[in-house]
Amino acid sequence: MNSEENNPAPGPLIPILATVIWLVLAVLAAVPVMMSFMMFDSGTDNMSGWVWMGFYGMWLFLAACVLTVPITWTVWAITRKRGGSAVWRVLSALLPLIPVAMVVIGFAGTEAFCDGQLNSC
Repeated sequence: MNSEENNPAPGPLIPILATVIWLVLAVLAAVPVMMSFMMFDSGTDNMSGWVWMGFYGMWLFLAACVLTVPITWTVWAITRKRGGSAVWRVLSALLPLIPVAMVVIGFAGTEAFCDGQLNSC
């Protein structure tokens, strides 16, 4: 009996969950992302960096949701083949949380420093 028979490689649970969760969230986020242009109805002259951070964070979230699926499967295949730990698999599956943080920081900054007004900061 060799070591592979004693310790079989774990199944692709993390990539499967990441695929389902992030693709569903990408579909749900598509409408608000398309409506994000409305933040600039009064023009872009007086927009603060907070608004731009929220805007780009929304678009990056949609892109990250879609790109995380192949990245997570690739990381799973590499770590499975080389015997890596599950830490890299989990980190690759959580990549879309970075743009979520951008959106939260952008809108919190708009609320704190611009009194919630998108164009008067």
